[in-house]
Amino acid sequence: MTKTDDETSSRIVEDLKNELSGGKETWLFPFYKEDELMFYHTYFKIIGSK
Repeated sequence: MTKTDDETSSRIVEDLKNELSGGKETWLFPFYKEDELMFYHTYFKIIGSK
């Protein structure tokens, strides 16, 4: 959907798999669902006014 280039998307997939094997956290909380690698994309927005 974001048209991420192949090199970058491969690195993201490897980082997610590495995290699942006990490696460095990506904070994307990867998991497998029906043999497909997935992750959560959590974000929030704070809007304030004075």
